[in-house]
This record gives sequence, structure tokens and C-alpha cells, in this order.
Amino acid sequence: MHKLLKRFLFTVLIIVSIYLLLLIPVPTNEYKMQAHQQPFSWSSDSLWNKLESDFSESKKLDTAILQAKIDSLFWMEEKLCNEMESRTVSLNDSVYDAVLFHFFSLSALVAAQPKFAHQLNGLYGRIRTAVKFQSQQMEINSAAARNSLYKLLYGLRAAVEEVALQAESTEHILYGKKEYSVTPSTNILGITVHSGDLLVSRGGAEVSAFISRGNDYPGNFSHV
Repeated sequence: MHKLLKRFLFTVLIIVSIYLLLLIPVPTNEYKMQAHQQPFSWSSDSLWNKLESDFSESKKLDTAILQAKIDSLFWMEEKLCNEMESRTVSLNDSVYDAVLFHFFSLSALVAAQPKFAHQLNGLYGRIRTAVKFQSQQMEINSAAARNSLYKLLYGLRAAVEEVALQAESTEHILYGKKEYSVTPSTNILGITVHSGDLLVSRGGAEVSAFISRGNDYPGNFSHV
């Protein structure tokens, strides 16, 4: 009888201990999106319509007139690029919006005159390098900085890709900044590829497309 009582009390003690442990709140690292946080949206239908109209009209222009317009836009965009390369540009500086708008306008005209595509690609490479340099002094976790960088880096790339789609030639390689390396290398289709380089491709699977587009910042790649 004494042994049964001890077993009963021991069992009750275990049950009470487990109950008390269950009362302790479990810490959670669950991230909850706040009401003010929204996925990125261009919300620029009027701009896209204007660019489409500019492209259609530019195909009807006299070659000399079109070239003069393209030369003027190249001059303006290169001037803005020089400014980004020569000084620190704050996040709220109007230079970024000007670079984006003029590059889009230029791309619409170059799409109608593909012989300037190589020059456009070179300018894109310069702007991309300058923007990445400027991003080093930005608060990268802020929504304003992330949106601005996305528009510049992804938006300009999308523009040159649209130009390539209108060209008869497929030779539209986008070159980045050349980094020195002592690793073994080879030449593939005119591109120097080093040991250790990462080659990323995009498949056609529906799930891959969903991952690349169904997030806060839609892009060309889903996962690596």
C-alpha cells in the first residue's frame, strides 16, 4: 500500500511538471508582414504606353532625324552616368530617376535602329557599375533603397533585353566589369571564362517561372 501511494504521488508529480512546462510560452521567430509593406509595383502604365508609341513612331522617322534624337539622348545619359561615377549621389537625388527615364526613352528609339544596340549595351554596363558603387553607401535594408536599386539594375537590363528582341542579330552580350584573376581560363564564344565562375541558366518549368515572378521583386531567375 505504501509503495502504491509513492507511485501515485510520483505519477502526479510528473504530470504537474509536464503541465507547468507546457505553460511556458514558446519563442517564435515568425516574420509578419506589416500593413505598410507591399510587394514592389512599377505602376507606370502611362510610361510603358509612351515608350511603345515612341518605338512605333521612330520606325517611321527619317534615318537622319532618328539618329539625331538617339545621339542627343546618348549625350544626356552619358552626362548623367559621368555624374554618378564622379561623386557620391544620395538616395533621394533626382539623378537616379533621370538616368532611368532617359535610358528607357533611348532604348525605345534604339530598338527601331538596332545598329546602336552595341553602344547601348556598353552604356548599360557603365551605369550598372556606377549604381552598384553608389549602393555601397545606401541603407540597403530600407524599402526606398531596395526599390530604387531594383528599378535601376533590373529595369535597365529589361530595357536592353527588349532592344535585343527587336534586332535581327543575336550577338547582344552584356559585359560587366572585368575582374583580374590568376585562375585557369578558356574562351567560349568570345567570352573569357575562369575556373570558379558560376554559369546560371533559366529553364522553362512552370514552377521555376512562378518562383522568379511570384515574389516582392520579380526577376529572370528563380533559384540557384
